[in-house]
Amino acid sequence: PNTTNNGQQRALLNALSFLLPRLVAFLDIEFKSHDTCDYSSITLSALQAVNPVDQIVWSDITMRMDYQIKHILVDEFQDTSSAQLNLIKVL
Repeated sequence: PNTTNNGQQRALLNALSFLLPRLVAFLDIEFKSHDTCDYSSITLSALQAVNPVDQIVWSDITMRMDYQIKHILVDEFQDTSSAQLNLIKVL
């Protein structure tokens, strides 16, 4: 792909970078009000739970899982998203 952005593409990226985080916040509010979630939010929550804020402090979940996971089987790896791949790496 072309790595340079013209003015119109740059304006669109700026608008999306402003809009998308706000839309995610509204989606989270909607999910909480209906006591539901989607697959992406589950993946992101799992990443947050096991990913340390910095490399020195580990979460309680990470400490409990330490040495308990021996193998991870990934079925349909070709359909694995980058977020799921990051989760596998952290595990």
